Amino acid sequence: MPKKKKVKDDAPEVVEKAPPPVVKEPIVRIEFKLLNWKFMNFSMLFKEDTYIFTLKRILREKHGKITDLKLCFHAFTESNEVTDEMLTLRDCGIQGYPVGGAASAEERELEERSIPVIQLFYDYKPADEPDPVILFFR
Repeated sequence: MPKKKKVKDDAPEVVEKAPPPVVKEPIVRIEFKLLNWKFMNFSMLFKEDTYIFTLKRILREKHGKITDLKLCFHAFTESNEVTDEMLTLRDCGIQGYPVGGAASAEERELEERSIPVIQLFYDYKPADEPDPVILFFR
């Protein structure tokens, strides 16, 4: 019978890696306010580097087929209207609060209360295209 080889106890040493650094990203809460109908108002959290076209896409998904969508920060005036969709929130002068890395529930609650709230007023015109399903039932 062949001799059994002895197994050496050369288990690799476990090297503890340092946790990755916590990245605090500036966050802002945007309150979407439809101009003449407050029942459609809602709010969401966004990073500072969110593009305006992302906000428009969210509104189009919420309201369906719309045209002539106008966005205005702080007040619905022509001077506040955002026309360039490639701007970020930071480019529009909106600054967020860095959030992330809160260890306790109290710290997370404090961070949540520290996030700035920005009002975004919007208005649109419904699309003029007739829906084939509605035409079928007439």
